[in-house]
This record gives sequence, C-alpha cells and structure tokens, in this order.
Amino acid sequence: MDEQVQKIIETLNHVYEKPSIWVGINTGFGIVHFIQGFQLACALSGVILGDSIRDDNLYENVVIEHGWEYSVRHVYHEMEEKGWDGKRIAQELITIEIEVLKRRYNIENKVS
Repeated sequence: MDEQVQKIIETLNHVYEKPSIWVGINTGFGIVHFIQGFQLACALSGVILGDSIRDDNLYENVVIEHGWEYSVRHVYHEMEEKGWDGKRIAQELITIEIEVLKRRYNIENKVS
C-alpha cells in the first residue's frame, strides 16, 4: 500500500506543478471536481483521500491548520474571496490532499 500511496502523491505533485494541464480549466470549481474524481478513482483502488472518511476528522484538521474555515461550504470559496487565482487555489487544495494522505498512511516527507 505504501508504494501505491507514494505513486498517488507523486501524481498529485505533478498536478500541483501544472494544474491547468491536468484540470483543463484553471478555477477553484474545476480543481474541486478534478480532486473529487481523483478521490473516487483512488478509493476504487483502496486508497482513501480527502474527507472520504467523515468520522476521522483528518481532512477537517488539515484544512483548519492551513488557516481555512471548515464548513459545509467548500474551502475554495474562501480562497476565491481572498482573490486567489485558479492555479493558487489548485496548489493549496493539492497540498491539503497530500498532507491528508501522508497523515492517513503515516508517510514521511519522502515525496513533495
């Protein structure tokens, strides 16, 4: 499982570097849908990302540690209100996903 999670982190790092290539549209809305699809694909292979496990609060904790409010409203709205562009939003959301993965699967900072 560790190797599989490492490969997912490597892929997310590629998305971080060039989100417009992976997502197509450079908006908060676009990256959220990309991440949701990516989470689903990973879940089908047995790797849980983001807030797919609602009872562990891991995603919520990482979002708050990054200085965002966790609520029913997706955090990307807050980023847009701060004037962030799509690329910066994508990079922040990818960073959060990577951090959640590393914590959930006890992965050291080998890749980032």
